[in-house]
Amino acid sequence: MRNIAAIGALAELVKDASEDIFLNTETNNQTKQQIIPAIKNGAIEASTVTELTQKVDVILMCLLDSTAVESVVFGEDGVASGGSKDKVLVDLSSMRPDLTRKFSKRLKSQTGM
Repeated sequence: MRNIAAIGALAELVKDASEDIFLNTETNNQTKQQIIPAIKNGAIEASTVTELTQKVDVILMCLLDSTAVESVVFGEDGVASGGSKDKVLVDLSSMRPDLTRKFSKRLKSQTGM
């Protein structure tokens, strides 16, 4: 896989694992200030989560809770808007397993992911 996206606090952890790291600051728990160090180290900022999703093979996501996950994945300009069957979303967020399964089924039915 060539490109990885990091949503949440994962950018520095995956920097060396990919040719390009794409970041987005429109999540519920991330600000522009938090990703400046990653950008200085070569990460590329995407203007929306949809744009980020379209540019990468794998999206790594670590968010605060299920509300944040649902918003980032299914909200306006979210992962689902740019998703397709050849993409992979890895969600490392803290949330109930039943909601993880529910969101997974919903994303698969909408995008094939």
